[in-house]
Parts: sequence; structure tokens; C-alpha cells
Amino acid sequence: MKRLTSLFLFIAVFGASIRLSAQDTLRLSQDQAIRMALAQSSEAEAARYDSIASSARWKSSRDLWLPQLTIDATPIDLSHDWSRENTNDRTTQNAILNMTQSLPWGGSVRFWQNLSKYEIDYRDTLFTDVSYYSGRKGIELQQPLLSGNVAGRERESARNTWHLGMLSHEAQLRDIEFDVTSAFFNLLLALASYDIALQDLESGRSSADLAERKMNAGFIPEVELLQIQVDLARRESSVKEVEGNLETAIDEFRRKLNLPSTTVPIPIFDAWSDTLLPAIPPVPALEDRPDVHQRRLQLRSSELAMKNSIVGKRIDLSLNAGYSTTGVLAENLDEVLGEVANEDSYVSLSLSMPIFGFGTTSAEIQAAKANYRSAEVNYRLQLEQTAADQREAYRRLERSADRIKISDKALTLSERSLGITEERFTNGLVSSRDLLDAQLDLTRTRNEAVRARIDYHLSLAGIKRFSPGTKEALIKP
Repeated sequence: MKRLTSLFLFIAVFGASIRLSAQDTLRLSQDQAIRMALAQSSEAEAARYDSIASSARWKSSRDLWLPQLTIDATPIDLSHDWSRENTNDRTTQNAILNMTQSLPWGGSVRFWQNLSKYEIDYRDTLFTDVSYYSGRKGIELQQPLLSGNVAGRERESARNTWHLGMLSHEAQLRDIEFDVTSAFFNLLLALASYDIALQDLESGRSSADLAERKMNAGFIPEVELLQIQVDLARRESSVKEVEGNLETAIDEFRRKLNLPSTTVPIPIFDAWSDTLLPAIPPVPALEDRPDVHQRRLQLRSSELAMKNSIVGKRIDLSLNAGYSTTGVLAENLDEVLGEVANEDSYVSLSLSMPIFGFGTTSAEIQAAKANYRSAEVNYRLQLEQTAADQREAYRRLERSADRIKISDKALTLSERSLGITEERFTNGLVSSRDLLDAQLDLTRTRNEAVRARIDYHLSLAGIKRFSPGTKEALIKP
């Protein structure tokens, strides 16, 4: 265990014995690597743009519950009057101001104001040119009676769309964090494997030198020396293979952080003892997971879409009411706005009913309902699969913790066994085959001890990927 601890301290400080003299090194902790990736990686940049688009769509949907104010104006309208012997020219300026407000119970109300100005030019006549104003204003109410709160469903659908966009953005950030964490520990594993392979090679060279001296002294036959030399060649080949894996891991980690090709990132990680291992987090309830919340919102959006689709295919009854006034025709604008010449009001019912559509209407309604039922079934299946995946994730984390304890004990025993075997080989009590087996066993045990810890942290990162967070709680409807 002491050798394993010193090994990782060596990796953390010096980045192992890789050939980096011609390149710049950048030592990063796990948190630093995640922050760098979230700040400058291409994936994070794409996630930010997706978030901006989602927020913009949310802002654009405010017309569903905020007043909408518009103005339509005709600055100049030239009309020629041919009804008289002497032609007259008339200029009209018209403006209509509308304000529409959606009501919480599904209807809508519209306020409007119309103002017109007329100017008549009596050309080639004795009449004096005149100008006068006229105006109208009113209020109109429209309320559906059989289709439910259509506006309310649209508002809820818009909120769900925004919530889904925010959850998707959060999922993208968590994916980036998980990918960087995986690349971080894969590089750490590659560095450790490379250093273990170098130590194994050095041990093989020492054994080959000792075996050659013993053969020259006549203590062992030549065949034992040949066995050790063949095994030494195998170790040299293993170092080359592990070195290639290390270069691949460096490239992958560099790509995740969007670093230049001349920079070699070196992971810094010192939490290798059992007492420093992060604790296993509590098992979250399924309904608190952000991915389950996202699926729940998607199911609700499907339900709202089904209802809106069916509403347009059935009988609909709408109540319409309005009141309007007409201002006096006057040359003074204040008189038009202040006095009322005529008043008008109305109340009406509008009925919309499909009569005959060759069966297409009922088929469309049936398809909408079937699609929603299918979404419900898929939602239940996804929950069952999510629950099974969550249980397996925690079992994997617990198995990794058990592997750490077992591998640490095995490493201590393997180190003691190699020490005894080396001493016995020096004294001629065991063959070179026994020495090679002991060395190979220590190499396998070292790699297993490293992999056990790497697997623990990767399993922990996978659990954090779907654990509830504060951001999800803030955007729940």
C-alpha cells in the first residue's frame, strides 16, 4: 500500500515519467478541469446557445398572458371626388389603436380606439377648404364555452417548454462534467498504468542481470536465463503499448478541455487512501431526479397537445359581446374625444360543428388519443428502466468500494510475496519461473488497485449525473 500511495503522489507531482520536455504541461485538479471545460469547450458553448434560444422562446410566448398593444395607421389617403362638376380632393388620415388581453379563464378582451381626420380641398370653387375629425372606440369580449381554457393550456405548454429547455441545458452541463471527469480519471489511469509498466520493466531488467550473473557462476541453467530474457522483451513491448494508451488518453482529455496540441494536461489527484474516499450519496427518489422530471413534463406536454387537437375537431360554442361608441363629427379634436354621438352593443353565440368529413375527424381524434396513451405507457416503462439503472449504479459503486478493500489487502500480500521470492531466488531456493510469476502477480495487483479506485470515482460521477440539484428545484412548476 505504501508503494501505491507513493506511486500516485509521484504521478500527481511529476506527471509520471513521460517524455514531455518539448511540450508545455498544465497541471489540473478535477474541479479545475471541469471549470475550464464549462468555460471554453465547444460543447459548453453550444449548450449556452441552446439556453439562450430557450429563454428567447419563453419571452416570445408572453403574448399568451400579457397585454398586446398594436397601432395601425394610414398617414395619407388621397381621394378624388368626381361627383361634382368641379373636382375636389380629400385627404384622410386614419389610426386604430388595439389592446388585447388574454383572460385567465380562457377568453380574451379587446379594447380599440379609431381616430380619423378628413381634409377637403374645394378646387376651382367658392367653398372654403374644411377639415374635421371623427372617432370610434369600443370593447369586445370573446369566450369559448365548450373547448375549455385553451389559453390556459397554451400558457402551461409554454411554461413546460421553457422548463424543458432549462432541464435540457442542465443535462448538457452535467454531461460535460461527466465526460470531463471520465477523461480525467482515464488519463490518471493511463499515467498510473504507464508508471507501473516502467516499474515492472525495471524489475525485469534487475532480474535479468541477476540471472545472468548466476548462470555465469553456474548456479542456474541457461534455460532459466532465457525465460527471464523472453519475459523482459514482453515487458518492453507492454511499456510501448501502455505508452500509446497514455498518448490517446492525453489527446482525449485535451480535446475535452479545448486545449492546444502543444499543451499536455497532467491530472492532480491525491485522494487515494480509504479514509479520503467520498461517501456513497443517499439514494434519491425517482420523482426528484431531473431526468424523470423532464420526462414528466414531456408527458404533460403530450396531454396538452392531445386536448388542443381534439378541441378543434368537435362542436364548439363561443360567446361574443361588444360595446362601441361613435364620437361627434367636429372640427375640434377635443369634442370628438369628449362627446358621444352614437352607442352600440351586442351579445351573440357562435356555433361551430363538423357535419360530415368521411370519417377523417373521428380518425384524427382516435390517433391523438392513441398517441397520448402510447406516451403514457412509454413513460411507465422509462420509470421502471430508470429505477433498475439506479439500483445497478449504486450496486456498482458498492462493488467498487469492496474491490478497493480487497485489492489493498492483496497488494500488501503480493509485495511481501515478491520480497520473499526475490530473496529465495537469490539464494537459489526457487526457479526463475517462480520469480516471474511473483513479479507478474504484483503488476496485476497494482493495476487492480488502481482500477478499483478509478472505477469507484467513475461510478460516483455517474450517480451525481442524475442526482437532484438546486437548479432543478428552482424551475419546478
